[in-house]
Amino acid sequence: MVKSPGGLPQMRSITIEGREIPLRHERLPLDQVKLDADNPRIRHRVRQKFKNGEATPEALMKIIYELPGVSELQKTIRDNGGLVEPIFISNDGTVAEGNCRTVIYHRLRDADKKEKRWHTIECYRLPKNVTAREIAVLQATFHVYGKITWRSYEKIGHVHYMAKTLNMDPKVIAKRIGLQEKVVNRYIESYQTMKDQLLPEMKRLDPKVKDGDFLKKLSHFEEFYKIKKYETFRKSKANVTRFVKMVAQGKIPKANQVRKIADFVDNPKVIKTLEKKGFERAVKEASRADPTINSRSLDLVKRTTDSLKELQKPDLEDLKENKRAQRLLIDLHKIISDIADTVKLRLE
Repeated sequence: MVKSPGGLPQMRSITIEGREIPLRHERLPLDQVKLDADNPRIRHRVRQKFKNGEATPEALMKIIYELPGVSELQKTIRDNGGLVEPIFISNDGTVAEGNCRTVIYHRLRDADKKEKRWHTIECYRLPKNVTAREIAVLQATFHVYGKITWRSYEKIGHVHYMAKTLNMDPKVIAKRIGLQEKVVNRYIESYQTMKDQLLPEMKRLDPKVKDGDFLKKLSHFEEFYKIKKYETFRKSKANVTRFVKMVAQGKIPKANQVRKIADFVDNPKVIKTLEKKGFERAVKEASRADPTINSRSLDLVKRTTDSLKELQKPDLEDLKENKRAQRLLIDLHKIISDIADTVKLRLE
């Protein structure tokens, strides 16, 4: 245990939701620190692989070490000769923040058992009365909005956990972790829809699907709940269910296609085609009514036309006086005339 000059453990504090929480700064034998199987980053992986989430310490270490970025972090800690920031543990020694760093210490110790620095680890021990909510806010501060951010599915899952398991108000969550309230609500809706509707639909189609597999479609639902053009469509529960089924059935294979669908989501006929025949056929049908949907060039023509319709007086004055501005208009006219001749279109 790290001690101050007076022989007592070093103390500091952090403030979470207005409460000052004392921390005891210690250096513990590595084997006295327990990994947290319910940590937001690995919760789903553990539940997918192990019944009731019960995994051995060795299995947990393997899962954690395989997380993105952990092997790179190991090199940094090894080269630095230790931690820059201690891990946080709850009063019983379970890691509240720092699972990855703890596993890295185990690997470094196993690689060189003679090197004593890897046999103990610096910790901040939280008091016995710290709540699950306070630990969740602490984790979110580090990884949802902080410098070392989790992946999207980890962040969204944690925000959903704070709202639904800890019963935190979205306004409060937004304020505590530095996100806009609309983003927090989007996270919660996306995750809830996937959990309640997408997962059952995926299992109906394939009974071998595991509980965490719905997260593979997270990007689809991020787009669905983020894009403004879907607002009216989402107001209908039946439409949300239709979207879920199309994603589960592979009618929308890629997340970026959700953005394209937003351009014709208000066309019932095309959406029916999407449900029955998939994305490519739907885009083909939609482009008959709106050729800009399937062509960047024609979309640019449309946007240029709309922009020219709204030319303001200063721009018009430039066209009257500025030879270079006039040249732009002349070049545009010539290009349009050439294209019209090529497609045998008479301009009137």
